Amino acid sequence: MAKREIRPGEQTGLLRASWRLVARERCPHCGRGRFFSGLFGVPERCDICDLRYEASEDAWLGSLALGYGAGAKIAGALAFSETGWHWIAAAGLDPLWTIAAASLAVSFLAYRPAKALWFAILYRWDFMAFGEEPAGPPD
Repeated sequence: MAKREIRPGEQTGLLRASWRLVARERCPHCGRGRFFSGLFGVPERCDICDLRYEASEDAWLGSLALGYGAGAKIAGALAFSETGWHWIAAAGLDPLWTIAAASLAVSFLAYRPAKALWFAILYRWDFMAFGEEPAGPPD
């Protein structure tokens, strides 16, 4: 069966867009253009299908919240386990600094996949546009 091309205005599902962005780091629409430029940067648009990635200048805030949320969950889990078993202190480490360092490291490592996931969500619910079209769901 031949692969069908997705035209501008047609959306792929959230799972497919997430797979393309998080796992493959490709455009959520065409699956061929690169999504990241550098470690955390995103180009203005896809060089293959002309999908505008950043429809507004604050579009990245949700991904920041997802990345920090992952770090906060790790910090909470480590703090909870330390209060019950004291395994960090028993290892000779300062629990406060160890938990802070671990949560910051997780936040840093989770930011890129979180950014990809957030932009997959924005794409799926039509907050990206092609060319100079306005972003957002059609009225």
